[in-house]
Amino acid sequence: MKFHSWKEQLGIVSAQANKDIKFVRRALKDIELVNNKYPELITEVEEDWERITTLAHLFIDSVDDFNKLYSDALDLIDTVCVRNGYADPEDIEEVQKLEVKYEMVLYGRYKYQIETFINLENVYESISEKTQRTSLISRKKLKNLLVFLDAQLQPRAKIALFESIATFEKDINGQFITRKRGSLSLNQLKSHKQNIYFEALRKRVNPLLRN
Repeated sequence: MKFHSWKEQLGIVSAQANKDIKFVRRALKDIELVNNKYPELITEVEEDWERITTLAHLFIDSVDDFNKLYSDALDLIDTVCVRNGYADPEDIEEVQKLEVKYEMVLYGRYKYQIETFINLENVYESISEKTQRTSLISRKKLKNLLVFLDAQLQPRAKIALFESIATFEKDINGQFITRKRGSLSLNQLKSHKQNIYFEALRKRVNPLLRN
């Protein structure tokens, strides 16, 4: 059943996210260090800095969301198993709701990542330049932050990000519904996914009705 494969997929995503998030938490410690002791590093990029800080927290929040969704998926699996493996229409509807929530979490983060490319570049360049030009603080003390910023700006990472977000913006026939990647609002994404589920259901049911 699709539910089991989706639950396994979510479990893999959740496990990998929990592993990767340690990297982001280390970067956040550097962010706090700059805020508390070296605000001079970001005086020229304060707005960019705020958005980068938001992005780091968004990574962490998304992992918390993945863990909660995975827990909910396991609870639903237990409910179905108690019923001797039979999934009723309410279970299927609940699966669809969980899947939409999962996709909204991912899409929201991907969308914000794309929107912050210029902020990432500005902060990276500013901190790199100031740590080289002044003796205020060494680059080594901000290694985790610089690695985090650089990782988001790598060409391969950008390509992978655009490829990932593109999968959310196709209709049931595989055609794009947007011209620009990341241009859907979360409400638009939710409606789009609900329409896909309805269309998929209609295609399965109509042949049965004709027979």
